[in-house]
Amino acid sequence: MIHSKRAQEGLLTIDHRESPGLPGVPKGHVAELPTIQCNHCCRVVVMNPLRTRQRGYCSRCHDYLCDGCAAIAHLSLTCTPWRKVEDSVAEFDLTGRLKHIEIVQRFIREKETYG
Repeated sequence: MIHSKRAQEGLLTIDHRESPGLPGVPKGHVAELPTIQCNHCCRVVVMNPLRTRQRGYCSRCHDYLCDGCAAIAHLSLTCTPWRKVEDSVAEFDLTGRLKHIEIVQRFIREKETYG
């Protein structure tokens, strides 16, 4: 069953009612911003309400992606959710090497390259 994308959001509350404030949240104000967790790397992303371009979304696992994982998924045409990586790390092949260690290493290299 596929749920609403909004059901996957978290909430970041920044309370500056009793502090000097920041440029985005001035003194005496409270800001509540929606957050998402990338399904491919578990990074938490604060949703920018002023963003105009489309947010990364994986149609294979039906979940939000951070910009880095969205770029990797677009270029590689693959879906590698974090749970899948965790499960594959637990499996060993006959030589004793992890089956998907190359995939994980490539994923880390691509994340460092594309951000």
